[in-house]
Amino acid sequence: MSLVRALAVALVLIVGCRTAPVSVGETLDPGSAEVQAALATFLGQARAHQSLRGNARIALEGVRGASFARHLVVLERPARVRMEVMGLAGQRIAVLATDGQRFDLYRAETAKVESGLVHPGLLAEVGGVPLTPAELVALLLGAPPVQVGKLKSAVRGADGRLALTWTGPAGEQLTAILAAEGQLQKLRLGDVSGTERVVASYADHRPAEAGSFAHQVTLDFGSQGLRAEVNFRQVELDPELPEGLFRLQLVSSPGG
Repeated sequence: MSLVRALAVALVLIVGCRTAPVSVGETLDPGSAEVQAALATFLGQARAHQSLRGNARIALEGVRGASFARHLVVLERPARVRMEVMGLAGQRIAVLATDGQRFDLYRAETAKVESGLVHPGLLAEVGGVPLTPAELVALLLGAPPVQVGKLKSAVRGADGRLALTWTGPAGEQLTAILAAEGQLQKLRLGDVSGTERVVASYADHRPAEAGSFAHQVTLDFGSQGLRAEVNFRQVELDPELPEGLFRLQLVSSPGG
């Protein structure tokens, strides 16, 4: 597997079934008690976890075909990421680590570590993923990738699901779709023109602190022809992470 392909598999995450949009239903007052209660529960769960460490099987589908691989994944808010692409024999194919300010990239084919300053296009350059590290961390933790303020609208579908929509601080369009039971099903992020950038879908919710945690996360970059799915096999939420874990020259594999 080439480095670019391996990192694309590591840094994008999605497949299969996409949750249908909320059916046409009742427009609710964003300030109503019902909506505010659902909003408080959602934001509480979104803020509950600050970090994650786990093993995952990540599958990628795009214009270049489909592939999958096993990964070690470590995340910490707001923008710390470490992802290791593992071979069949457990060897590292590639590793990307960033502490939010600088990044290190290890290539098995050269056995060298490249370093540099983090910039908004880093993940797109390394793995073809049009997200910033902070956006990736937020989405994988089931949180809005932009700051949310006052609700713009709220709609209760005929199936009981609730769609909440905000406008971000820079004009971004964000919609969260919650199941009738309150679980997060989908986050949609659009740019200032309303063009969809990414749709994150959440499934396989399992009990966790502050509700539940989705062990399957799907990211769909429709305009990029790119879809991926991450299935966490083992997840540790809010672990104590060693200092320097997000710089390769300071610490070895986190294991797991």
